[in-house]
Amino acid sequence: LFDGHNGSAAATYSKENLLNNVLSAIPSHISRDEWLAALPRALVAGFIKTDKDFQEKGMTVALMLTDSFFVYLSFIQYSLV
Repeated sequence: LFDGHNGSAAATYSKENLLNNVLSAIPSHISRDEWLAALPRALVAGFIKTDKDFQEKGMTVALMLTDSFFVYLSFIQYSLV
């Protein structure tokens, strides 16, 4: 869920780029368990990269990822991205 402040540009940019930024922070060709272990840091790295790439308007982001046994929640309010 992306809520752009002062327009939709930041929300649109994040919608189109945040997932790829998170996934690119996870090494390829690793096991499922290694992937799940890498996910929390990849979420942080993905948010930081998206923030640095688009520092124009603020927004709020709520992100939920689910797996068979895990639910990952991330929420940033009034960030630059």
